[in-house]
Amino acid sequence: MTAVFTDTGAGSVRLTVDAGGLAFNQDYGVAEFISGLYFNTIAGVDANLLSFALSGNQGYVSLLRSGNAAASARRADGDGVYDFVFTFDTSAAGDRFQSGDSFVIDITGDGISSQSFYAVSEPFNANAGTVPYYSAAHVQGIVTAAYDPLLNNTAGGWIAPVPLPAPFWLLVSTLPVLRRR
Repeated sequence: MTAVFTDTGAGSVRLTVDAGGLAFNQDYGVAEFISGLYFNTIAGVDANLLSFALSGNQGYVSLLRSGNAAASARRADGDGVYDFVFTFDTSAAGDRFQSGDSFVIDITGDGISSQSFYAVSEPFNANAGTVPYYSAAHVQGIVTAAYDPLLNNTAGGWIAPVPLPAPFWLLVSTLPVLRRR
């Protein structure tokens, strides 16, 4: 799964999310799916003041943010509270967000850029030793060795990627050159 923030103009950013990479178990006809996708904003950017416009007809996307959802609803498991969350249908008969699906959301707000979303989560409970992440996704429908098709007992899990800034990759790519000298 990928989520890419791209600058589209002054105060305008496009978020493109692709669910590629989620598995489909051919033996049981079970597909992994996303039930929540969590993001942050940097200090000084209030997610409540941003406008979100969904491109196309992707009815499976709902938005929760600090202004319309309690911190517990924007919490990824126990590891932090995020500024806004996209939630998706989870019913078997519903329109789940799974492999092959994608959506595009245009986000506008005063002075924002793609860098406005490069911030870590706030701890839900500072005393619990939680770890901050830049974003998180709740993946469900994972078929494990204990899967029983009669019980439909799939598992769920969390992924929290930690993107590295472009300058880091530039530094790493120049190390072999520096070493040769």
